[in-house]
Amino acid sequence: MELLGKAPTDYAQLNFQSGDENQAIFIKLQKSKNPGLEAIQTYSLRPIQLLKEEKPRALNSESPFNFKTPQHYEESQDYFKDFQTFFKQQFNENIAKGLDYFEGEDKLIFSYYLYDNGWKNYLRVCNLAFETLVLELIAEGDAIGYHTFTLLNDQLIFVKDKIKLVIYEKL
Repeated sequence: MELLGKAPTDYAQLNFQSGDENQAIFIKLQKSKNPGLEAIQTYSLRPIQLLKEEKPRALNSESPFNFKTPQHYEESQDYFKDFQTFFKQQFNENIAKGLDYFEGEDKLIFSYYLYDNGWKNYLRVCNLAFETLVLELIAEGDAIGYHTFTLLNDQLIFVKDKIKLVIYEKL
């Protein structure tokens, strides 16, 4: 094994997208509770150094690009246990495996897993009083998703059953 160089100082914000033996492309997320897209970065691997950084730009002056992603929690993380307790008390559901969570100004969005004759991935949108506004079964199977939904300019976007793109306008 060969050490290619020192990792970038912001490595915790980087999510690998693609690459080859010479370079890698990462999405850099903002540092926040609900991180949005900060930049797309391309690194050379020998030596490790930033080659290019592209920042999102406004689509037009009236409609800025507003991309937000959920926070992902694995079952092995301590904070996940708090969500398990919350779901049991609030919705009488025993969640497991993992959870994607977004906290907005007036909505909470969860993507989580329940076992019911097989694993099922549900998407739930609640107001701040925890009243369910949307509840959808979005996938079935043993695999766990990561960032199973996205918010773009106040639209909730997700893939259902691995083939249907679903977009909710301003919930």
